Amino acid sequence: MQLGGLRFWGGVSAALHAAVLLLILFDLTTRKFEEPQEQAIAVELVAQLPAQQAQGEVPAPSPSPDPDPVPEPDRKSTRLNSIH
Repeated sequence: MQLGGLRFWGGVSAALHAAVLLLILFDLTTRKFEEPQEQAIAVELVAQLPAQQAQGEVPAPSPSPDPDPVPEPDRKSTRLNSIH
């Protein structure tokens, strides 16, 4: 086995990476993290302008209703008139 071979050093690198990952994994599983304490924050609302009410968009005017629809003439009578 050569000490300078690529296969040897690749194996050493893989073994070291695996060892470091295992150390990190075991360290994180055994460590207990404390939850942060919730703290209230005092907030003072200051408004220098008078209160305003939100206004929506102006609706578009509705179209005027159509007059009563005109009944269409009978199709048979128009065909007969066009023949004569």
